[in-house]
Amino acid sequence: MKFYYLIMLLLLSEHVIATQATSTEWQTVKEGIDYKTIERIYKDEQNQNRHSKLHALRLQQGIFSITAHSFHQLADEQRISVEDFRQQQNALMVLSGGFFKTNFREPVGLMIENGRQLFPLASSLSGVVWIKDDKLHLSTTKDFKKSAIKPDYALQGYPRIVDPINQHGINAKRKKYRHRAALCQLEGSFIILINDKNFAGLSLYELASIAQAKETEHGLNCDIAINLDGGPAPALSVDQTIININEKEQIGWQVPNVIVIKDKETSTH
Repeated sequence: MKFYYLIMLLLLSEHVIATQATSTEWQTVKEGIDYKTIERIYKDEQNQNRHSKLHALRLQQGIFSITAHSFHQLADEQRISVEDFRQQQNALMVLSGGFFKTNFREPVGLMIENGRQLFPLASSLSGVVWIKDDKLHLSTTKDFKKSAIKPDYALQGYPRIVDPINQHGINAKRKKYRHRAALCQLEGSFIILINDKNFAGLSLYELASIAQAKETEHGLNCDIAINLDGGPAPALSVDQTIININEKEQIGWQVPNVIVIKDKETSTH
């Protein structure tokens, strides 16, 4: 009997799992781009509802121009928001990048732009986002280090929330609820995933559970997924002719780098 209650307690602790999970069907918003939302309602320690909503954009590989851009050399007065940068670049969408140092300039970990390494690989960060020939790839840092890959663009993230292939990447149930951005890779496509900041944030474990779960369980069934920055910094701006998503970074939290997606005909790289 004691064993039964122990099992029930373990299951309930895991049920920082949502009490309610819903998602919309994928909707094609532009050729090569599908969109859906995922919502979860959790019970917090005071038995209050914590409602989170995520935007997911699935992009077909190889049909868009994909680059990464570093802002580390800009003076403070030259730095602009993710939304303003998207408009300036006439891009389809711009996503905030990885972690940064306290100067809000230098990224933590690898940064490659136009084939040139600006900052070195950090073994402390477990994931690498790298781009070659307009295809976005996710890799473990260990595998990237061992490979002979020479990407056109790259940056690092942490942690890997889904490990190859489709394994839940987070063990600890840390209860730090943050707004987060992540990237997920599938065969032939990748997914941008970001919290709607009008709703509650998520723990890394909760985000990993959504990324790893099957679509029939209101998840994304990712092969591998890497968390980018969390807290005030995550941002995504999408051209309003596609869909109206403009998740802003908090003022004063300008990101050190971004991932930029354009139509190939508007790209200059």
